[in-house]
Amino acid sequence: VWVLGTAPRRFEQPAFRKRWRFLLAKYRPDVHWWSVVMLGRGLALSLAAIAFTRGGDQLLYVVVVLATYGFWANYLKPWRHAVTNVFDVVMSVSLVAAASAMMRFAANPADQDSQESLGRLVVAFTQATNFVPQAVALVLGAKLVWQFFHPARQAAELHRLSVDLGRVGKSMNEANDAESILECLALLPEIDRQTLANSLNILLSESQLRISNLRKSVERRSSRPSDKQRQSVDSTEDTRDTTVSTAEV
Repeated sequence: VWVLGTAPRRFEQPAFRKRWRFLLAKYRPDVHWWSVVMLGRGLALSLAAIAFTRGGDQLLYVVVVLATYGFWANYLKPWRHAVTNVFDVVMSVSLVAAASAMMRFAANPADQDSQESLGRLVVAFTQATNFVPQAVALVLGAKLVWQFFHPARQAAELHRLSVDLGRVGKSMNEANDAESILECLALLPEIDRQTLANSLNILLSESQLRISNLRKSVERRSSRPSDKQRQSVDSTEDTRDTTVSTAEV
């Protein structure tokens, strides 16, 4: 834990990288501490047989632990490669499904009380999971309300993002050639490269949309006659009318 806590400021040291590479190289830099989560998951699963005596309680505990781990693994995507993240989430979902299916065999078929207790446990678990979407919606709704009443926080985040983007753009402009940028991109994990590519597509699409709107606006303005053109046309018509009136007289 101490190594993972000090890794961000010590990873520039060659000796530190060589010694602890096995612990840090598998995960993305911003989730370098995921090995602690892996150890915690293994420890939590091994405690199932110690903390609970009934099979139904043990399976329910395993389901909760695996579901929690799978949710955060899917949210954070800690592994450097996209395939590894997908495999980890799929394995968590498969284990949750297997543990849930084993509930059927957790009770002693010769013990009526055991079967009734398992039935009550399954019913309670089912009812509890029905309220999970409502709880998530409540948390997300509270977050939206908080953001609505604290616009200064969002403005500060946008300002920080603009400053960071400006700094990155300046660094890109100061790069010697495309090979230097390529070397930097090669060091990024696959997930980060995909995120960067998606962000670049958003920026390019937004730029193209703005350029298209600007071009349409210019074309629309150029198709409209200017005030001088209108005055010239009006004066020409007045002169024509005056000439026609003089000729008639």
